[in-house]
Amino acid sequence: MPKISWITFSSFQFHGIGMDDNDDRGHPPYPLVKDLTKEEKEYVYTWLDKYFHQGSCVAYLAEFLIQQKSGHSDWFLPLT
Repeated sequence: MPKISWITFSSFQFHGIGMDDNDDRGHPPYPLVKDLTKEEKEYVYTWLDKYFHQGSCVAYLAEFLIQQKSGHSDWFLPLT
């Protein structure tokens, strides 16, 4: 799997967008969780649960938390 942030990775998957050409290498900007639809949140958190269960989560990005608290993001879904 590319080094892409889990929220970006799962958001792309939810919308059927390929990740190989859109790898953010885990860098901001990130989607704001508060702006995701109910269905997107369910999908994103299902993946997060999977990563936790597998022991695949290695870090929580401080940049992600800072951006979530700011309430602002320039992140967007690329065109498919």
